[in-house]
Amino acid sequence: FFTRDIYMPLRILHMLSILKEIEPQDTLHLMARDSLPELIFASQLKKTNILPIPKMNYVTVSTRLLRQMDDPAKKPQLLEFLKQFGFDKPGKHWIIDIGFSGETPHRLSLLYPDADFETRFLMSLADEETVRQRPVMQNAKGYIFDSRETENKDGLIKMIIANDVKNIRLMEDSFGGVKTS
Repeated sequence: FFTRDIYMPLRILHMLSILKEIEPQDTLHLMARDSLPELIFASQLKKTNILPIPKMNYVTVSTRLLRQMDDPAKKPQLLEFLKQFGFDKPGKHWIIDIGFSGETPHRLSLLYPDADFETRFLMSLADEETVRQRPVMQNAKGYIFDSRETENKDGLIKMIIANDVKNIRLMEDSFGGVKTS
């Protein structure tokens, strides 16, 4: 078995759950590398006209790149680069990512304080303290695991990730479909 064969159906269900929530005028921002499976599925689904698919952006940023906002000399270049994704445009902006604690949506919300962000993760480790520190995470949801849910779909996920960076990277690569046949 390969991750594409096992995890792609899960990623399809994740994207379908998001598509049930969005409106045609919203914008989906699929965060690079981690949300590639959702992008591939939504792009194929869009061709069928079965469901209305809003505008989609494959956002080629990382938290490392977004941390450049802390450097006053680099922030203007970062904002110029991000302009292509339309975060400054009116409407609801959905951040789709593999997840964890929400640094990416948090930094985007600081760069675009007037934007209306919704965050959907595959797995969310955002607890109440995270939400206090990162208000954009108030409405965030994790699909297979969410720290703020009393009944998670799979408690095993919490044991696997357990805030261990090595395990988190393994999950990103596996859920991202990097290790495929």
